[in-house]
Amino acid sequence: MRFEPFPAALQHQELLAGALNGLESAGIKSPEQKKALEEFVGLVSSLRKATAKLEKAASHHNDDPYRHAQHIKNDVKPAMADLREVVDNLETWVSSEYWPLPTYQDMLFLE
Repeated sequence: MRFEPFPAALQHQELLAGALNGLESAGIKSPEQKKALEEFVGLVSSLRKATAKLEKAASHHNDDPYRHAQHIKNDVKPAMADLREVVDNLETWVSSEYWPLPTYQDMLFLE
């Protein structure tokens, strides 16, 4: 499964790391910037885990339609909800310039 927010998230992570590096090179300590980078790295890790969880759940198939529907309800839908929560959070961090999906702002105020 190819998931487009990964490149945008990694690009934003690189920007945060570069900004922190620049500050530290100038001798400026910025614990807030470091904490923001650490938090964002955690979000990217959550994105990887949630994507893997959904891929695993979605790859399962059962020939019994009822059991397959139960699997979708009990495993796939919750994995989708977990992934969506992470992506929604990432969307608030990453500039719309890099974000590959329509943002809520884009969908609410179509131009």
